[in-house]
Amino acid sequence: MARDAHAPDLRDRNGWPVGMEDILTYPHSAMVWNWASVGGRNNFPAERDLGEKLDKVAPGWAFSQLVAANEAFVFRAVAELQSAKVTQFIDLGSGLPANVSVVPPTAPASLYGRVLGADQSSKVVYVDYDPIVLAHTRALRDVAGQVLVIEGDIFQPKEILDNAKLNEFLDWQKPIGLICTAVLHEHPGTVEEVAEIMAAYVDRLRPDSYTAISHFLDTEDEHTETIVRPLEAIMKDATGRCRFRTLDEIRTFFPGQEIQDPGVVQCRRWRNPESNYSSVYPGEPWSGAGIAGGIGRVLYNGEPA
Repeated sequence: MARDAHAPDLRDRNGWPVGMEDILTYPHSAMVWNWASVGGRNNFPAERDLGEKLDKVAPGWAFSQLVAANEAFVFRAVAELQSAKVTQFIDLGSGLPANVSVVPPTAPASLYGRVLGADQSSKVVYVDYDPIVLAHTRALRDVAGQVLVIEGDIFQPKEILDNAKLNEFLDWQKPIGLICTAVLHEHPGTVEEVAEIMAAYVDRLRPDSYTAISHFLDTEDEHTETIVRPLEAIMKDATGRCRFRTLDEIRTFFPGQEIQDPGVVQCRRWRNPESNYSSVYPGEPWSGAGIAGGIGRVLYNGEPA
């Protein structure tokens, strides 16, 4: 549903609706994502209407396949960080977990569930400013000492990093996995501005910490004008913010890090054989290709250890 000229006055300083009437009227990014996720039920007609518009952009493609490619990337990325002995995670812009995980079908849907399954001593910090996301996520606080939920704007890193509860909860002398997936495309500014935001977070991390990032991708091919630009326009009209960026632009969001193999690539291809992708997410070649991701390892004084 397109927003009218008065819509910004109905939203708080972070841009979110302030009342239930507005929540039902204007689509939330987190709930649109939830609508497209396997098992996602936390959404309203405004999100479903927007999702259906996105699905009609081009024949043979579905927004749900882009979301599925990202979910699968997150699962593999977190597993890689766990194999590197990372037990502390910060999930920037955590969003709403689906009721059913995408890959594998038996995996817990939340980041916390995935992390705890590998190490009972792990900790997860969820950061978001969407009141609906916060309401759902705070239910996890029953797990004493292992989950922290923080309300804040991830594009204001000083605000997040100065949070007293965060600093009490985490041990900054140990490696941390910074998860920043499918959220940076909501920043309306320049590539340089987004890179500065990520640099502020990375500067706080000790060496051998990691970041995992995914971002809507401008594929720079024949689909840029037929799919990418229409998707971007629909999302901007509905939510007020959306930027598809190129692979080269997304790579700049890993300052002070060594990008791990195979680099920043389409999420569906990141450490995942194409044959496996095709068997799980059938569709036209572009389906699921519109999001890219990678992992970076924080370096020692700018040099690998």
